[in-house]
Amino acid sequence: MKRIALIGVENSHAPAFANLIKNNPEKYGDIEIVGVYSYDGAAARKMVDDGLAPMAVDTSSFFLDKVDGVINTARHGDNHYEYSMPYIKAGVPMFIDKPFCIMPHNAAEMITEAEKAGTLLCGGSCLKFAPEMAALKAELASGNIGKVLSASLSAPINMTNPYGNFYFYAGHLAQMLVTMFGLPASVYAIAREKAVTVLCRYADFEVTLHYANYTYSVTVHAEKATRYTTCENITALYEAELDEFCNMLRNGTMEEPYDLLAAPVALLHAIYLSYSTGTEQAVRPIR
Repeated sequence: MKRIALIGVENSHAPAFANLIKNNPEKYGDIEIVGVYSYDGAAARKMVDDGLAPMAVDTSSFFLDKVDGVINTARHGDNHYEYSMPYIKAGVPMFIDKPFCIMPHNAAEMITEAEKAGTLLCGGSCLKFAPEMAALKAELASGNIGKVLSASLSAPINMTNPYGNFYFYAGHLAQMLVTMFGLPASVYAIAREKAVTVLCRYADFEVTLHYANYTYSVTVHAEKATRYTTCENITALYEAELDEFCNMLRNGTMEEPYDLLAAPVALLHAIYLSYSTGTEQAVRPIR
């Protein structure tokens, strides 16, 4: 039996994961939730009242030396860093929701400490598991429609909120870009009240990002054809995220390396710097 805790449960992701575990004993019968934490005590107590956890605790580090793994779904990316570091240093496997964290130096510290302690990590945005993107990426890899000439991706944005403003929702589109094409060399971004537009430069083509609405889409213009797809039923991807975490606990292996996990942090920071200064910014890998 793998004992886990959920911390930062003031959002929809935590009860979604807990319900998956509760309602699918044939799949997650070896996973036991022992408790939850949130700075929002009402959110944590609701999970207890709903039968999704046996107790709510008062500190994010309470579960050190008490669990085999931790899921950190805090709404504010800074709390991903703050809440996760004690567990990372202690070698406790973790799922860390999007954004992995906000500041690149914090991301560097997190993965450096994880390497020192041998801590298994996973997480980011669930969009990396979108089957529509996987199918398009496979078609591109096949060479059937030729080389990519340009592309455009879109996803929602929320620029004014208590959870990091731009960073709160921007991780989804950053994850989509990194999943499809990797990190660009540079970005030039313009921000408005309800939209952010970004030009991303790669060696052989450019990609535009459109933070604007509630459509998660990818358009690719290649030599022989144009392909357009939308990522549907996003909440269904929570199960893929949970599977990645549970399999990591069971097998003791990570599906993606630390640097790839932290890559969206580098991209988001460059976008923020670009629209804040009105200048093109190099995208500097976390390390």
